[in-house]
Amino acid sequence: SRDNHYHVFANFIINRQRWEENGGVVNRNLFTKEQEQDHLVEEINLLNAQNKVKFFEFNLTQTYDFGRKDSVKVQDKKYLQFLPHTRISYQLSGSRNQSIYSDKTFFQKSYTGLYEFGSDTTTIVDSFQVDLFNHQLTISSVNSNDSVFKRIDYAIGLHQQIAHYSNADIYQDRNLQNSGYTAFLQYRLSHSIAVFARTKLALDDRNRTEAMNSTGLVFKKQQHRLSVDYAFSNNHPDYFFAKMYSPAMLLKHININQSTSSYRFQYHAEKWNLGLITTHYEIKNYQYWYRLNELSVIEPQYLTGITTIEQVQFYKNFRLKHFGLDNYVVYQKSNAPVQLHLPEWYTNQSIYYTGQWFKVLNIKLGFDVRYSSTFNLPAYSGISRTFYTTAELNNAATYPIVDVFIAARLKRARILVKMDHLNQGLMGNRGYFTALGYPMPDRVIKFGISWKFFD
Repeated sequence: SRDNHYHVFANFIINRQRWEENGGVVNRNLFTKEQEQDHLVEEINLLNAQNKVKFFEFNLTQTYDFGRKDSVKVQDKKYLQFLPHTRISYQLSGSRNQSIYSDKTFFQKSYTGLYEFGSDTTTIVDSFQVDLFNHQLTISSVNSNDSVFKRIDYAIGLHQQIAHYSNADIYQDRNLQNSGYTAFLQYRLSHSIAVFARTKLALDDRNRTEAMNSTGLVFKKQQHRLSVDYAFSNNHPDYFFAKMYSPAMLLKHININQSTSSYRFQYHAEKWNLGLITTHYEIKNYQYWYRLNELSVIEPQYLTGITTIEQVQFYKNFRLKHFGLDNYVVYQKSNAPVQLHLPEWYTNQSIYYTGQWFKVLNIKLGFDVRYSSTFNLPAYSGISRTFYTTAELNNAATYPIVDVFIAARLKRARILVKMDHLNQGLMGNRGYFTALGYPMPDRVIKFGISWKFFD
């Protein structure tokens, strides 16, 4: 509106994708032993399988602000400015996600343990569709002046979700509904210290509750920021674990909640361009997909007791005129390394040059280098588009991966040219697997352009 009280935002997304599923390569020693034939002619598990995905989403958000008008002085001139203090917002959204897997040829070896069809089966079709409808009403505070302290910021909302699930036209109880509330409260003690608390509760039509709660403290002093927080969530099993039936996945169903607690400490120094984040996770009844061997189905399982993850993240960026070096290092450790596919070490470095050419062209060019320590790779199922754990230990050897890029911005247009895996074939580095039997694509050049059209 002209008086800046009412605003409306709307967007929608339509996406359709189709890709071939090859089931991975048969040769698991592709990168660890010398091969007699070119890797481009390696035998694959599936020849006629494909996945089709149709996705649609819309969102409509309306807000109305209550506030006052005040005069603001800019370059010896006074203007009236609207300063809101309370906002009412209503959000309406919906989506449909449909997946269809098909294979015109039935391979007994590739689908062993997944289907109970006879040998005369010639076509496999598996489908899944999720329809979601959400709406939420929220009342919140709006503080236009960030310099005000000893104040309370808040947000209170009511929400409802209606879901419709269908897969393979087998299971009839496919409608789910839940409603609940969300709340946020923050008290700013001074310019430097603030405490906050968040909570979310949802109750479904089967009288089951889900909860998410967090609380913490934030301290800011000049160019330093420190925060400590605790979060807890208690969630129902994912629909795939609790209700899904499929010709491809003859599942046993899990109806045990999974709860997660996390303790986090964060520090950031703007002056030195560095930061440290430490997190401790405790997961009760951790749920995951598992397949014992090629003669068994993929089924959901859970770990009894507490699964822990310790994680430390550190970043430090250097600048010298037009040149930069960004460093990001992660160390993490879990007491369940077989079920949780986590590398113990992960690093990402970026070396680049930035500048402005011809007074109008902003340019950035350089190298990205990433590396992770060896870890147990997950397996992948194209039928359900899920990753799962196997009893087979498949620690894959890794080495630093180098990408080279050049990015440019000219007014509203952005251009990116990037070559992935620049160092493939150098120093004996032939390639690596990203999942069990799925090799990373060869060296490739990518190109992208973005152009914004607005007044």
